[in-house]
Amino acid sequence: MTNEEALKVILSDINSAKNAKKEIDSKIEEWLSEYEGNPYGNETKGRSKIVVKDIKKAVEWFIPTASDPFVKKPRIVKLEGITSDDIDTAKMHERLLNYQFIRKFDSYNFIHDLFRISATEGTVIIRCGWDFEEKEESKTIENLTLEQLDAIERESQLDISSINPNEDGTFNLTYIKRTTVKNQPTAEVLRNGYCYPDPSCTTVEDASFFAYKYESTMSELRASGKYKEEDLEELSNSIEREDSSLEARRDSRNKLNGRDNDYESEAEANKKVTVYEYWGKLDLNDDGISEPIVATIVNKKLLDIDENPYPDKELPFVEIPFSKNSFAFWGNPLAEFLSDNQKVRTSLMRGFIDNVAQSNNGKKYIKKGAMDAINRKKHETNVGGIIEINGDKSDFFEGEFNQISPSVFNLYELVQQEAEALSGINRTMQGVDSKGLNDSATGASIQQSNSQRRMMDVVRRHANGLKKIFRKWISYNKEFLTDSEVMRINGEFIPFRRDDISGEFDIDLTVGTDGITEAKVNQITMLMQQVGGLANVASIPPEFFNLMLGKLADEWGYPDVAQMLENPTPKQPNLMEEEMAKLEVANRTAEVDLKKAKAIKEMSESNSKNVNTKMNALGIKND
Repeated sequence: MTNEEALKVILSDINSAKNAKKEIDSKIEEWLSEYEGNPYGNETKGRSKIVVKDIKKAVEWFIPTASDPFVKKPRIVKLEGITSDDIDTAKMHERLLNYQFIRKFDSYNFIHDLFRISATEGTVIIRCGWDFEEKEESKTIENLTLEQLDAIERESQLDISSINPNEDGTFNLTYIKRTTVKNQPTAEVLRNGYCYPDPSCTTVEDASFFAYKYESTMSELRASGKYKEEDLEELSNSIEREDSSLEARRDSRNKLNGRDNDYESEAEANKKVTVYEYWGKLDLNDDGISEPIVATIVNKKLLDIDENPYPDKELPFVEIPFSKNSFAFWGNPLAEFLSDNQKVRTSLMRGFIDNVAQSNNGKKYIKKGAMDAINRKKHETNVGGIIEINGDKSDFFEGEFNQISPSVFNLYELVQQEAEALSGINRTMQGVDSKGLNDSATGASIQQSNSQRRMMDVVRRHANGLKKIFRKWISYNKEFLTDSEVMRINGEFIPFRRDDISGEFDIDLTVGTDGITEAKVNQITMLMQQVGGLANVASIPPEFFNLMLGKLADEWGYPDVAQMLENPTPKQPNLMEEEMAKLEVANRTAEVDLKKAKAIKEMSESNSKNVNTKMNALGIKND
């Protein structure tokens, strides 16, 4: 397959994916509009236009509750070796993954964006990759002799850029020193409007291709070193007009927050270009077998096409739906569950406000003829003193708000309860955890228990997506890390080699909502109490208590203590104690040998006496 044929296939796939996405983009627009509380379009002039933001309130309650388990612990990844040979490497790679995610990666903003996009748009897509950056610095070694220069050229691996002779016969050697600044895995939350998966897929794993677009600059494309200069010269001012209504709406909304996506620099090197990255499988060498490839397209021009650089040869994308639709790629957000409830509560709230606005509150009513002109003026200007009236107090009264039937408030509350049942996010979770609820409030406890189950289901779905990301990171680490690396954990610099992180592992994430975490702690504590009472009558291995204490420390957020308890360092033997133990064994052995010798001697003497006695009885003389 030629590059021209490959480009034709790629552009056809991208166009098909764009057309298939139009409907879901439209739905995401509607979900975002309801999340933001935009007018529905049925407002009447002179009446209330308020929109109750139940969806936004649910999302804002959900994000901190769901994201907290992923960001509050310094250890969220746990690896288990599949074979006995993988146990030690699993421990080292586990420390590496936690170090990379917590220390070398903006985990907080990543997790926050992940849950926000998921909750508001129904699906979040993450692109995994590898970030490598090195710094070049020119260094000079002066006054080298000819012998030293020959030795350096022959034996060293310096990247020599120049050698200049001096008048005294010595030489100055200039070389390029390269220092690695970044060498780590990455994960990026993508805009849904810029992602174009295979229209027939239900997950990334069964997609035959995945394309996404992003904006870059001419300077960034040149700096990558992957593209030909003559191809780049043709790309000036090739920014693509936004063809996604979803992203056009997002850009319009971002302008209100000070971000103008239409900004264009006057500097030629900073001119923007729209880049499409296509990941899929194509038969480039015409052997009838498709190979994993990645292609870069700008302005319908193929800049580069090459083999998939990642060791797993899979698409470097992970999708996580908020609520999974069976046999579908795109999921549903909170707005899908709360839309009708928000509309009903908005209608009722507008009725409340219109009722209040059209009431007689603040008006004063006076029976005609009850005051003459002078006293009426004194009343209107609020002048103190005596005001004379004609009639009694029943001739004067003030307007008030119209009464609203209690059944309307009951309906308003009923709709709120229905929304909580659908979303799993209820008012008992607002600003409190399970400790803040009264234990005797059985109804609230049951509600929170159900909410925690629903919340845990969402958290587990996202945790499963993060497992896929970490599994990609593991394969990338094995391939792209250098032979010698160093990580810093708790102030300690730990060197390791690439061989130290090889092997096959099972991945687990130690996450859970506050209520679930507290329940686990209570269960572990109760189990230890029960086992402690049985220690005298049952065979309880000593490792059991270390394991349980380690789990408690892990739930409470002390991973270093947990690791120490779960994997205790064997006590180093004392040399003096070893010598004393050897002497004790030797003494006991000698005592046993002495006793054996005495027993043999006594037995021999006893046998000799028996023989003599028998011989005397028979009259045989024993010489």
